[in-house]
Amino acid sequence: MEAIANLEGVEVRHLSGSLGLHEEHPEAVMEAVRPFLLQSQT
Repeated sequence: MEAIANLEGVEVRHLSGSLGLHEEHPEAVMEAVRPFLLQSQT
């Protein structure tokens, strides 16, 4: 993940939780990925 985080154009977000982060904090995950998903539609 560190190698990917260092790539140009990659935005990094740090959220606390386990590997099931999307189950523990779905709102925080969606807030982090929503801009990417909306950008991909254009």
